[in-house]
Amino acid sequence: MTFYFVIIDEVYDNIDDGLKDRMERIKENAERESWLLQTDEFGISQLRITQQPEGAIQEGVSINNDFQYVPIEGEYEPVRMLRSSFYSGGKLYLLEIFTSTLEEDEFLEDLLSSLAMLYILLVTIILVIKRNILGKALEPFQMIILNLRNYEIGISPKFLRQESNIRELDELQDSILAMAEKNENVYVRQKQFIENASHEIQTPLAIAISKFQLMMEEPGIDENLIKQMDRIHATLNRMKSLNQSLLTLFRIENGQFVRTEEIDFNRILYETIDDYSEIIEYSGITYGIEDSGSFIDRMDTDLAHILITNLLKNAIFHSGQFGWIRINVNSDRLVISNSGEAPLDTGCIYERFYKDSQADSSTGLGLAIVRSIVDLYPAIDLEYRFAEGHEFTLKRIANLKSSG
Repeated sequence: MTFYFVIIDEVYDNIDDGLKDRMERIKENAERESWLLQTDEFGISQLRITQQPEGAIQEGVSINNDFQYVPIEGEYEPVRMLRSSFYSGGKLYLLEIFTSTLEEDEFLEDLLSSLAMLYILLVTIILVIKRNILGKALEPFQMIILNLRNYEIGISPKFLRQESNIRELDELQDSILAMAEKNENVYVRQKQFIENASHEIQTPLAIAISKFQLMMEEPGIDENLIKQMDRIHATLNRMKSLNQSLLTLFRIENGQFVRTEEIDFNRILYETIDDYSEIIEYSGITYGIEDSGSFIDRMDTDLAHILITNLLKNAIFHSGQFGWIRINVNSDRLVISNSGEAPLDTGCIYERFYKDSQADSSTGLGLAIVRSIVDLYPAIDLEYRFAEGHEFTLKRIANLKSSG
C-alpha cells in the first residue's frame, strides 16, 4: 500500500503543477484579453471565471478532488479542481480550472493486477533459473550425496569422484575421498587382524582338544584326573565355539556374505536335524515336525545354514533333559518351539553374550548371530514369544521381496 500512496501522491503533484502553470497564464492573459473574463460556464477549455460580489475576500489557491459532469461520458467523472481568486480592472474574480484525474479505485485494481502478474512472472523466472541453472550447478553435489548413501566400507561400489567446476565441491570430495581411503585401510587391517587372530587361536585350540582326547583315552588314568581333564576339554571346546561365533558375527556385520540364491529352508532344516539327531536322542528330547509347505527365500547359502543351525541349537540347549521341540513350517513362516519354564528377556535376547541363569555353558552369541542375519534381509523377520514354551518364528514380511 505504501507503493500505491507514493504513486498517487506523485500523480497529484504533476497534475497540480500543470494546473498552477495554467492558472498563471490565464491570469496574465485576462489583463489583455477581456473576453476571458466572460467565461462563466465550463466548456471545452475546462475553466470558469465568475465575478465575486462587492466585499468578498480574496482567497488563496486551493486544489482538491471533485466531480464534474462530462457530457461525452454522460456521467460525473473525478477531476482535480483548482480554485483561486484574483483582481482584474479593480474587480474580484474567482477562477476555477479542472482537469481529468485518475480513478483511484480502478487504478488500485489495475495496480494490484499488475503487481500480481509481476510477482507470478518473477516466481516463474526464479523457478526456471533454479531448475535450469542452480539445478545444473548442484548436480555434482546431488551425486556426492547419492554416492555417500551408497557407500559402505569394504563393499563396492567405492566412493566415486564427480567432475565439478566448483572449488568448494572439489575440496569437499577431496576430504571425503581422503576419509574414505583412511577408513578402508583401517577396515582392511582390522579385518586381517581378526581373521588372522581367529585362525591362530583356532589352530592351537584344535591341537589342545585333540591331545586332551587322546590323554583321556589313556588306560590307568585316575578318575578324579579324568573329571578335571573333562572340564578342561569342555572349556577348550567352548573357547573354540566362541572363537568361531565371533568370527562369523564379524563377517556377517561386515558384509562378507554377498552371494544370494533361492534357498529351500525345509531342506536345510531336515539336514540340520539329521546332523543333531544323536544329540537330541542322547538328551532324551522328543521332537515333531509339521511340514505344510516350503519356506523359500533368497539368501546366502552359508548364512541360511548358520541361521537354522543356531535356532535349532538354541532350542536343543534350552529344552533341557527330556524336553520337547516342535517345528511348524509352511510357505510363510518357520516356527521352532521348545519346552521351557520361564520366558527369556525380550529386551536382551539378541544382545551379545546374553545368557539366562541356566546357560552357563552357552557362548551367548547364537541369537545375536541369528538377529544379525535376519537384519540383512528386509523381506523376513524374527519374532520371539513364550506360550507353552519358547517360540521363535521366522516369517515373511507382507508386500516385500527379499533383498539381493
